Amino acid sequence: MSLKDELRGPSIMTFRLTASALAACATVLGTPAPTSADCECWHYVRAEGSTENATFSAVSAPSFDTAFAAGGRGGMPLLAHWNGVRWRETALPVPRDTTMEGVAASSTGDAWAVGYTPDGTAHTAHWTGERAWEAVPMPVHERSLPRAVDARSPRDAWIVGSRGEAHARAASWHWNGRRWRTVAVPDLSERSEPAGPRERAHSELVAVSALAADDVWAVGSSGSAASPSGAGPGQGGDAVRRAVITHWDGRTWTLVPAAPTRAAGGTSQSVLADVVALSPNDVWAVGTASPGTDVPLAQHWNGTVWEHVPIPLVRGRLYSVAGDGRGGVWAAGERTDGTALLAHWNGERWEVSGAPTPGDLEPGEGAPTGHGSGAVQDLANARGTSYLWAVGAYARPGPDEPVPHLLTWTNAPRHR
Repeated sequence: MSLKDELRGPSIMTFRLTASALAACATVLGTPAPTSADCECWHYVRAEGSTENATFSAVSAPSFDTAFAAGGRGGMPLLAHWNGVRWRETALPVPRDTTMEGVAASSTGDAWAVGYTPDGTAHTAHWTGERAWEAVPMPVHERSLPRAVDARSPRDAWIVGSRGEAHARAASWHWNGRRWRTVAVPDLSERSEPAGPRERAHSELVAVSALAADDVWAVGSSGSAASPSGAGPGQGGDAVRRAVITHWDGRTWTLVPAAPTRAAGGTSQSVLADVVALSPNDVWAVGTASPGTDVPLAQHWNGTVWEHVPIPLVRGRLYSVAGDGRGGVWAAGERTDGTALLAHWNGERWEVSGAPTPGDLEPGEGAPTGHGSGAVQDLANARGTSYLWAVGAYARPGPDEPVPHLLTWTNAPRHR
């Protein structure tokens, strides 16, 4: 299982994700505890068609009436389009075994979806507002795993991920309006603790957010994982990981130190899963740290340094972050008890809540009926508004174990 699969993808059989090999969590004294309540502003919207054994992992909303969601169903790629009234599936020009990882739209007539096949072949599809998505090749000559995409304009888009075999390394690609080209990323694995003789270094970028042609942020992790025959720390393939943050200034990618997260046992190990750049001095990154129990991790760039902004008294993982259209941010993921997690930063403190899930007998769109097993995998602000889309899945009883069913949520007024 890849790093991003472990971070952002719920297991096909359960939504209670396994703990990663992280060491300690951040503890900041004197930070106000978050308020916790059921946020009635969020409601769910079911997609048309079959939702069983499926999940959405990425969403982008270029307008109030348009959104795109990507994911998978039963090992097959899945993409849906919101037309202002309902979600409808759309065909993608990619192989049937493609894992869809990201989707991003700069406008209602310009969107990208990215993924890869099990052999490590990257695939991208482009939407230009016409009737169908079009396949666009990427300049790759080795195993490449695109993890995320962000589109700023029809002539400016970024993909980040990794390339290479056992010693995977962070990678990026840029769209200039005509073609994708590879853009070198520093060997982020060198910035982690040195790998031992039986260990292999790796690095990966899993999220990207572009403000301008010379102001782009990407986050992920680097570290070392023991080979199957290795001994000592990391034995059995467990990874030792460090959060990494990189910035593109128009010429090169540069590693920017993440905020330290410390606990009584020393420096914690952590991973970042998403980033959103709202302005040059307002950037957020979220992920997970763990002292044995996963702890949500949130960091903020103030224009000079990254600062740790803890969410106290909460256990779980954060998979996504997005602006709320009012100067704050929403973060989302999954609690350690397997229920969906939502957290809103209002400029002063975090307000923590959950996402409603459907009742077994309630068809179509529903009111909040409780917080059953589920996870929010991605968030997107509808450009120009204070409304958001959230995507993921919830669990329903199956013959053997819970079965994931894809679901979307929004805090926008209910459509008629």
